[in-house]
Amino acid sequence: MHTGELKKKGIFQWGIAQKFILWLCLFSSLLAIMITAVQLYISYKSGLDSIVKSIRQVERTYLDGIIKSLWISDTELLQTQIDGMMKLPDMQYVGVVQDKKSIAEAGIIKDKNVITEEFSLPYTYQDKTISLGTLRVVYTLENIYSRMITDAFVLILSQSIAILLISCFIFFIFYRLVARHLYELVNYARSLSVDTLETPFTLKRDQTRWGEDEFDELTKSINLMRSNLKDSYSRLEGEVLERKQAQKALQESETHLRTLINALPDLVWLKDSDGVYLSCNAKFERLFGAGEAQIKGKTDYDFLDRSLADFFREKDRLAIEIGEPSMNEEEITYADDGHTEILETIKNPMYDEKGNLIGVLGVGRDITARKKAEKEKIRLKTELQQAQKMEAVGRLAGGVAHDFNNMLSIILGNTDIILEDLNASDPVINNLREIHKAAERSADLTRQLLAFARKQTIAPKVLNLNTAIEDMVKMLKRLIGEDIDLIWKPSDALWKIKIDPSQIDQVLVNFCVNSRDAIKSVGKVTIETENVSFDMAYCLEHDGFKPGDYVMMAFSDDGAGMDRDTLANIFEPFFTTKEMGQGTGLGLATIYGIVKQNNGFINVYSEPGQGTTFKVYFPRHEASCMETKAVEPEIKKGNAKILLVEDEISILKTTATMLERLGYKVLSASTPGEAIQMAGDLGPDDLHLLITDVVMPEMNGRDLVEKICRLHPDIKCLFMSGYTANVIAHHGILDEGIEFINKPFSRQELASKIWEALH
Repeated sequence: MHTGELKKKGIFQWGIAQKFILWLCLFSSLLAIMITAVQLYISYKSGLDSIVKSIRQVERTYLDGIIKSLWISDTELLQTQIDGMMKLPDMQYVGVVQDKKSIAEAGIIKDKNVITEEFSLPYTYQDKTISLGTLRVVYTLENIYSRMITDAFVLILSQSIAILLISCFIFFIFYRLVARHLYELVNYARSLSVDTLETPFTLKRDQTRWGEDEFDELTKSINLMRSNLKDSYSRLEGEVLERKQAQKALQESETHLRTLINALPDLVWLKDSDGVYLSCNAKFERLFGAGEAQIKGKTDYDFLDRSLADFFREKDRLAIEIGEPSMNEEEITYADDGHTEILETIKNPMYDEKGNLIGVLGVGRDITARKKAEKEKIRLKTELQQAQKMEAVGRLAGGVAHDFNNMLSIILGNTDIILEDLNASDPVINNLREIHKAAERSADLTRQLLAFARKQTIAPKVLNLNTAIEDMVKMLKRLIGEDIDLIWKPSDALWKIKIDPSQIDQVLVNFCVNSRDAIKSVGKVTIETENVSFDMAYCLEHDGFKPGDYVMMAFSDDGAGMDRDTLANIFEPFFTTKEMGQGTGLGLATIYGIVKQNNGFINVYSEPGQGTTFKVYFPRHEASCMETKAVEPEIKKGNAKILLVEDEISILKTTATMLERLGYKVLSASTPGEAIQMAGDLGPDDLHLLITDVVMPEMNGRDLVEKICRLHPDIKCLFMSGYTANVIAHHGILDEGIEFINKPFSRQELASKIWEALH
């Protein structure tokens, strides 16, 4: 806006002058109203006084004449007197009433605002006072009100004209002396910039003045401020240039430092003393699955479960308390892809130049491979020790078994002969029976030693584990007793295994005896079977598991359970927790030997007071595949086109072969990018089902499904994964309505899941 335009507009805008005039008008109006009110009150009071004087005049002048006229009953004179009273100011009605009857009257009462006065009319005759009636006079106030309204209008009009003229004059004087100079000051202030600091501020004043006033002083102050601003700007310009150079150098240094920290393979982060993140590197961002901007200002409780966050916070406080680096190990799961690492973390308290605590610097190094190597070393050492123990026991059992069994055979045979020859009443018969029992227990002990050392003679046969267990169920129920429930849950279409049937009996009997002793009173024992398959990836994540197809037998009880120290020794020969004389310590050792002899493995889970579960895995007999197919239920097949995405090549090939044998048309992709490209080359209706792994390089399964669904909106999806439940839940795969199959899976399971997903 130009200066002229601002000045022209400023005369009429709502400024100081207008506000001043407004307040002046308000005050003047209030004063005029007060004066008018006083004057109207005086006028009203004067009217009332006039009426009062008229009443006194009636009392002095007319009252005696009216009494006399009434006494002599001269009605004409009385009426003449009343008509004369009507000429008094503001008189509206006059009447004489005798015995409630009007004798004479003049006028009509037509207004509400009136003043009424009544006079008694007594007459004294022969010392007696006789009442001749009552004189009633009525005065109207309307004339007074009318005069007041007229006076008020005249007063308000005259005072308003005076206020308007005075206000205009004051506004002109104020604008001339003050307002226009203020507008010039505003225009100058708005136009002031670095380029106009050289131009001084001047006021457009008349030549004739009475000396310097406040505006002259203001002009001097503004020009002095302008000069100071110019000098300050020159100094500031130099400081800004220096600061920019320093800032540029700082940014380059920070960039180099950030590049260096992000290039580290370790996790690096900095927290303040309250555990709030101040900074972190790119590797740490993967842990929380968020950028540094989202991590800064938050704590571990915003990203982790409370127990792990409490653990991290405790280690931070420890480093602060001791005032030196603190080292610990911690297991973490990365939010970006779900993989787990074991970190060796160093937390170091950080201080500024004055010794004040800044926070805690943390560096976490991945030692997962080292830990796995140490664990593998311990496992191999344990297996070596176990093998050495088994070899020693095997040599002992193998060396003495033949002769010992021969001697036991002689003892048992001769004992049977003697028992048969003796009478039932013979006193030595009980002793012979004890000898017979001891020989039988010795024979069982030898068989258990041989079984543990894998030295016993066996005759393996191809059999169905369900059939073998069903034949033993009745005997096992008698063995564990009536107070313990035996629940048998066989799986359908169980694969065949190759094993000596007597070994199955040994395993079941030893398990039942252990469970019976662990329960001691009322309880429950459950036996289950199931077909399972393990791939290499699954076995690498689970110690002791071996890749392949297995028939699993689970044996569970709700007994006393075992602690970790007991679990570490349960398969040791002669190790027992039972009282003296109640166990040999070879029950579980025998089971271990039988399982190992048949190329299987065993897994156990137990907690004190929570019972125990043993899972025995026997290899599937390869020659039984044809036999199994004959008894398997019908597998549902199809001809849909399936896009299979799996980054593990061996699993990809195996699964693709299974799908093709089920009749499906398969497109295989080892990366999400390859899968997206394949899907893009097909028409919207040419692809029916997407089967994808959950955790893969480049992109997780959920993101891949979103991208594929954009190309094929009607496609069905089936997720698969071998990760633990918390990793799957982290990617949202277990949400309601999402089809999911867990690795390892059988051909039957895969066919059923695909049928469910497509239908």
